[in-house]
Amino acid sequence: MRDWPATRNGGASHQNFYGSVTIENQAIATGNSIQNIGQMGDTGTSLKEIGALLDQSMELTGREKLESFKALEAIVAETHEPVERRNWKYIFDCGEKLASIANKATDIATKLAPHMPALVMLMDEGRKRLTGG
Repeated sequence: MRDWPATRNGGASHQNFYGSVTIENQAIATGNSIQNIGQMGDTGTSLKEIGALLDQSMELTGREKLESFKALEAIVAETHEPVERRNWKYIFDCGEKLASIANKATDIATKLAPHMPALVMLMDEGRKRLTGG
């Protein structure tokens, strides 16, 4: 992976991936980028698709699927709150749990990867609000 630095004028970032991209690598690749939740598009659609794909995984146990659905439901409920009233620690904690489970679902990794940036951006926003940075 080669990550081009953000330009001063445009703030854009360009990434090229050479080889397979796992969910863990995707999270690392997007974790340091400068992004705004407001620019993310339809977060709910991506979160819904993550849930549907995790349900299809043959590598997850029933308990892991149940835990991922609970985490997704909690995140979705919090995203319906106004930004200033969201429980960012809860979003971050549920996001970590969901990402950890998703990382085990290697059989659906390529289908899951396009939807993970929505989760990563929510978690990153939570981290920023919790740490003040």
